Amino acid sequence: MILGIGHDIVHVPRFQAALDKWGQRFLDRLFTGEEQSYCRSMHSPARHYAARFAAKEAFYKALSRGKQLPLGFLEAWVSRSAHGELQLVLSPKSLTLAQAAGVVALHLSLSHDGEYASAFVVLESGEPV
Repeated sequence: MILGIGHDIVHVPRFQAALDKWGQRFLDRLFTGEEQSYCRSMHSPARHYAARFAAKEAFYKALSRGKQLPLGFLEAWVSRSAHGELQLVLSPKSLTLAQAAGVVALHLSLSHDGEYASAFVVLESGEPV
């Protein structure tokens, strides 16, 4: 059963402006070293940072379902599995909150096109539909 769905869209030029203004301090507050390394290796780092930021926001929206949660931007991050699939990795704090909500599976989709990046997160429980 679906417990939560989150979506976020980010305007890449606006994100690039924030990167230009606040630089490394901005990146360190929002992204893990692994995320930063990946994004820096890409042709257009800002669009990849924007997609990862959208994933964090989408996860928060899916999990919080309108309630405030004590989570920061480093409590979930985008990584690749051993098979190269995108995955959202949860910190112990995020994992505890997700498990308490009944989450047994998490699905992530990222996309970027032109000036926009977006992410969808779907959280599933083990209950039948």
